[in-house]
Amino acid sequence: MNIQKISTFVASAAILVSVASPMAYAADNEISGNGFDSTNKIIESSSNSTVVSQSNSSNVVNAVSSEASTGGNKANANTGGDVSIDTGNAKNNTTVKTVTGGNFADIATCCGCNAGGSDLISGNGAKSYNKIEVTSVNSLVAVQSNDSDVVNAVSSKAKTGKNKANKNTDGSVGITTGNAKNTTKVRVHTGDNFLTTSPGCCQEQNCCNQPE
Repeated sequence: MNIQKISTFVASAAILVSVASPMAYAADNEISGNGFDSTNKIIESSSNSTVVSQSNSSNVVNAVSSEASTGGNKANANTGGDVSIDTGNAKNNTTVKTVTGGNFADIATCCGCNAGGSDLISGNGAKSYNKIEVTSVNSLVAVQSNDSDVVNAVSSKAKTGKNKANKNTDGSVGITTGNAKNTTKVRVHTGDNFLTTSPGCCQEQNCCNQPE
């Protein structure tokens, strides 16, 4: 029965502090001069809740067409001479690079905000029950998401062929083609998520937003 009575008192005291002084942790608290066999408590609580939500959505479409050609030359229907077709090199380099956005969060966490002020229970009667209770609750919820849709349609060509030397008479015919080199690079880097926490509250005197 005694335990039940004390529990009821604790709940009532907590409600009283919350209603009468929601930010009592910032003020000085004192209970003194109470009589014999009295129950005296100072109950303080503070909470710090941080919620971080970051989202990034990227939709990228790359349509690239690249062509290098030295071919397609014609030397037809020549009479009385040598015919020669010499083509140079065809070199084609194509690079497509896509970088989508990311998320970055640097959160200064509260490392147990001090309730602040001073608490004092003194000068109470004999057999009195005296207690100071301080509760600090800190929570951090961080959500980061990335959604990237990247479509690359790349056409790259390098050609030196399709040269023609037809219907030539009274001479030699020669066709020399250069080298055809094609290099295609496609790079996709989707966004990164960076989340760091650092103690900020511990280094500040008024980290808990104490009222003046």
